[in-house]
Amino acid sequence: VFAYLTTLSLSSIILFSFAFHYVEFGVNANLTEFFDSFYYSVTVTTGVGFGDIAPVTRIGKLLSIIMMFLSTALY
Repeated sequence: VFAYLTTLSLSSIILFSFAFHYVEFGVNANLTEFFDSFYYSVTVTTGVGFGDIAPVTRIGKLLSIIMMFLSTALY
């Protein structure tokens, strides 16, 4: 069970990182590389949410909301 949940968690973080990067890169001044999107997804998923990177597009905000609900259900 632990391996399954860990794999599911990491897979969702990577998936949302790619989606967030696709939607926000070039629009969001705080994203300069893919690692920034990965970092954002980790902070949102774990509930830390430092606030140094925030979505600026409507789709980016929607992705963030989905990330928050899914990670709450997962953890």
